[in-house]
Amino acid sequence: GDSRTPAKWAEHSVSFTTVSKAAQVATPRPKRVGLFIGVGKYRDPAIRPLSACQPDAKNMLSALFAYGGLHRAYLCLDEEATLAGIVEYFQVTLPQCTRPGDTIFIYWSGHGGRCADDNADEPDGLDEFLVTYDAKTGTAEDVRKSVLMDDHLGRLIQHLDGRKVVLMLDTCHAGGQAHADKGLDGVNQVGRNSAKPLNGLDMIDGELRRTKDIGQKETALLVSSRADQVSFVRKEGDFSVMSQFLAELLRAEKGPLSLTEAAALLKKLVPAYVESRFPGATQLPELVTTPASRYFSSNRPMSP
Repeated sequence: GDSRTPAKWAEHSVSFTTVSKAAQVATPRPKRVGLFIGVGKYRDPAIRPLSACQPDAKNMLSALFAYGGLHRAYLCLDEEATLAGIVEYFQVTLPQCTRPGDTIFIYWSGHGGRCADDNADEPDGLDEFLVTYDAKTGTAEDVRKSVLMDDHLGRLIQHLDGRKVVLMLDTCHAGGQAHADKGLDGVNQVGRNSAKPLNGLDMIDGELRRTKDIGQKETALLVSSRADQVSFVRKEGDFSVMSQFLAELLRAEKGPLSLTEAAALLKKLVPAYVESRFPGATQLPELVTTPASRYFSSNRPMSP
């Protein structure tokens, strides 16, 4: 209009609202980050190699990146999966790239074992451990210093305080001697004759529950077998049994898939496969979780 025409609004009709500088910054949406560890080669020649572990880690990364809504993923394979390297992921990398409220998926495929409890904090009298690339066989002390003990893993999870943490472990916890298992022959029996027999799930179960007691409440643990069972690699030799079924469930699911729903399906699929391919054996996945642990989903937000 004519520049000489007075404006139809006046200063007194404009309202201003002041806010703090912090409030002007939008709160970032929660992120989903994954760490995928596959340890099938070992520095110690006494430790039997596993051909499926590296493919397992790559397969799970691919499935969760495509259908689990990951924003970032880290792949740690064989020679990279030293004890020091894995500790750095927990203490430095993951805390720096995430913030409270984010979800972190941690997947591990490799050997698992057990040895006599040395601090009387295990009801079954045994400590469980995950076998790193630079693990050593020999005495119980050699093993303890070179593998990732369950107590140590429980402490590492505390560095992720405030995050929602989902641990997925495809390892052997009892270390049987069956064909194609993922137990560490000769090491997982260290001190067994002085320990009580295992009953049910135990791998870092207690450690997870202790982290919940001190404030790290939103943690969940999915393991491939009970503490007294063997975890199998598929007859085809390509992937571990539970890991492949889990990847297939993610790729096939059309809507949200909760961690609880996935575990219920795995409890049917995995034993059926193992019992048909390995007569006389069984393998039953287990889930340790809390009501808040519902973040394992496919390509849409998690459902309860």
